[in-house]
Amino acid sequence: MNQAFSEPVFRAGGQSFDWRDVILCAHLAGRWQPALEVIAEGVAGLGVIEDRIDPELEDAVDAAAAEFRYDRELITAEETEAWLAARGVEVAAWLGSVRRAVLRERLEGLDERRQAFPPSKKAIERAALVDLQCTTLGQELAEFCAGQVAGALAAGLSADAGSPPVDASEPLPPGVDPEHTAARGSYFACVAAAVERLRESILKHDTLKRATDGHQLEWVRLACRTVTFAEEPEAREAALCLREDGEDLATVAAEAHLEVEDCEFFIEELAPDLQTLFLSARSGDVIGPVASDQGQTVYQVVTKRIPASSDPEVRDRAAGWVMQRALANEMVGRIEWVVQW
Repeated sequence: MNQAFSEPVFRAGGQSFDWRDVILCAHLAGRWQPALEVIAEGVAGLGVIEDRIDPELEDAVDAAAAEFRYDRELITAEETEAWLAARGVEVAAWLGSVRRAVLRERLEGLDERRQAFPPSKKAIERAALVDLQCTTLGQELAEFCAGQVAGALAAGLSADAGSPPVDASEPLPPGVDPEHTAARGSYFACVAAAVERLRESILKHDTLKRATDGHQLEWVRLACRTVTFAEEPEAREAALCLREDGEDLATVAAEAHLEVEDCEFFIEELAPDLQTLFLSARSGDVIGPVASDQGQTVYQVVTKRIPASSDPEVRDRAAGWVMQRALANEMVGRIEWVVQW
């Protein structure tokens, strides 16, 4: 495995944690495989375009690279090169990461290609290392690992905690080092157990009710029926038929040779500019068309539910919110970041 995976990311409780720890923690929590699939799709995208020259694609890569620099206030090329050098990443490797991200957005069928022609383990590991260093993926997984460690320390985990070793003999996904898993797996098993004890001590009924009461708008849940059109004029005409003529959504969809789909979501899952629109809707109301990557979608509200702590899905959301806040608080003063985002 690339030695760069052993570069430290943060320190806590008298220990240093590197990218191998971050990946192992994510793997044991079931978060690494989904991340790998996204990375592998980008690598598969490179196989699709191969050596083809696509000016439109190059323009999109240039725009994405400029946005990356703007978000991090890297005004000059020298500042960008210094930022990358501090992470041990070459400019070409960073641009490869940007290109993979653009391909994931622009090309269809990458998941099928990834499964039919899986990229090599080395190719995925090379891409993973750069993506960990240069995209939000690395920050998200590192903060998850740091939160778990901080929560475990708060629950009384000692720096030399250990438990029966994790089995590293089974095939492990790219990025998960078998030797490191054998050496550190027991520690992270203890971390997970300690965080679970912290969870049990925090998630009381009153705590969850207070969290729910504090999110009476964000956790409103709507169930809708939808139809997605390719063009906006068609979608607008369909919405007009539903609003003004009282036609049935299934009839409108059938006339356009489209399918009706059901969806359910919380208000906070919507884009900010849509939240007020859906929050004010009532059962039966027609909303849209709303533009998305799939087309122009017309929504018809079926039900609208006010959040209650007795609702299992709301309760799970409240538990997640409470734990996220608790772990974020425990990170303050316990985590010393080596990598600066």
